[in-house]
Amino acid sequence: MAKATEGVEGIVPLTVEAMRRFPTIVQMQREACAALQNICTRANAVQVAELGGVALVVDAMRAHCGDPPLLTNATRLLWKLVTNSPHRTAEAKAAAAIAAERAAKQRKRQNEVLRQKLNQAAALSHIHIS
Repeated sequence: MAKATEGVEGIVPLTVEAMRRFPTIVQMQREACAALQNICTRANAVQVAELGGVALVVDAMRAHCGDPPLLTNATRLLWKLVTNSPHRTAEAKAAAAIAAERAAKQRKRQNEVLRQKLNQAAALSHIHIS
């Protein structure tokens, strides 16, 4: 049975370079994080770190902090990088902590907006139109 990561040689550098070249395209950043997360092994984690991928992921999170799918993909990727890193670098740990904090703040903002909309809907339901 073939491993899921077989045949991915060269994907890491191409994906990291795409993140570097297209930092303003949220879909590119989102899908790059997802792709790297899906193929993240110990060897790939080292390669992502060596190519500056950790900083690119954090930059993507900062640039697109309003995009929950990107934040989810980036957080998962950072987690995999930390857990698969043979050295568990301080940079990756710090990036994972930033990612978790940003994702929590984003969820809190989304919950607040939802709560406000629910309160507005509840207030409107008490209005009687004649």
